[in-house]
Amino acid sequence: MAGAQPNADSLVVGAGLELEHGRLVRLYGQFDGDVADNARGVSGTGGVRLVW
Repeated sequence: MAGAQPNADSLVVGAGLELEHGRLVRLYGQFDGDVADNARGVSGTGGVRLVW
């Protein structure tokens, strides 16, 4: 396998949320994190969806 390998004691977390505001608008967000002794990484996204 190529690439960096995570430590055996690393922690990976993720959480997401979607809120519906009426029938047409939805707000969403996503968070991901990776924590280990030698490295930390976090990312997040969010936005608005219009549905019709």
